[in-house]
Amino acid sequence: MDRRNRAAPHERIAVGMMRGRTRIMVAAVVALAVILGLGILVGPGFVERELNVVAPHEPWLVSRDAAVLHQQMLIADLHADTFLWDRDPRQRADRGHVDLVRLREGNIAVQVFAVVTKSPSGQNYDANTAGSDNITPLVMLQGWPVATWESDRSHHDQILG
Repeated sequence: MDRRNRAAPHERIAVGMMRGRTRIMVAAVVALAVILGLGILVGPGFVERELNVVAPHEPWLVSRDAAVLHQQMLIADLHADTFLWDRDPRQRADRGHVDLVRLREGNIAVQVFAVVTKSPSGQNYDANTAGSDNITPLVMLQGWPVATWESDRSHHDQILG
């Protein structure tokens, strides 16, 4: 007869409780992993859609003279945070303000892609402190290496490769 069958009733109850706790712990770890995985996959797109809204609208009415002038101009956009977001700028996006497809359509001759390393929470024109940062939670959510979480320079290096 094996040890399991010879165990006293209170020992069998204790073993059963341990197995139950183990199952609960395993289920909790799996649930947490699923939640984190979904956050990493869906979170950055959600955040970018909330912060960089592209409102659907009918095409703007532009006079023929304005369209001709626009095509003759060299247009520059001097700031875009495109590389902060985990998406391919070569593909038209349904979020954000800049991708190469829309730059070509808009006749943009020069685009400066900024490398944002820190953005204070509650950012405003009057005063900002260095004590908070909106970028670090975003890079964590996007699954950047842990070494990049604590350093503004590491944010820069990760973006530029």
